[in-house]
Amino acid sequence: MTAPFLMFLLLSLLVVGAARADTETCIESTSALYQAFAEVDADNTSTVLFKLRSGTYSIGTGLALGYRNLDGDPNRSYGKRTIRGGYSAGCASQSETLGATSLVAAAGNPSVRIETNNNSLEISNISSQNVDFVLSN
Repeated sequence: MTAPFLMFLLLSLLVVGAARADTETCIESTSALYQAFAEVDADNTSTVLFKLRSGTYSIGTGLALGYRNLDGDPNRSYGKRTIRGGYSAGCASQSETLGATSLVAAAGNPSVRIETNNNSLEISNISSQNVDFVLSN
């Protein structure tokens, strides 16, 4: 193989790898949770993993993760969405302790709305109190 061909092959693999890169976010505060949800938009077709540090997250207003309301294509395939709780500081390790990560709301039951679109969703190791979950496709 020639050097120019090898360079082309290497660059091609880097471009393909970048297009399919997964998004993994360590969330350690309520404000970071809202920001992480807001940053997933209709152009993000990669797998998204939100790691929530153990603790209590106060949900004061509705929290939404959607695609169609952000001009998403209803026929497009989006990557898996995963929201997991129970992580240590910096999300270095995960604990299976029940209730380690909690979403808590005051009266009024704000919702956590998650819209999936041709993709799977996993929510694990998270408890909630006075929070309504709304899942749609």
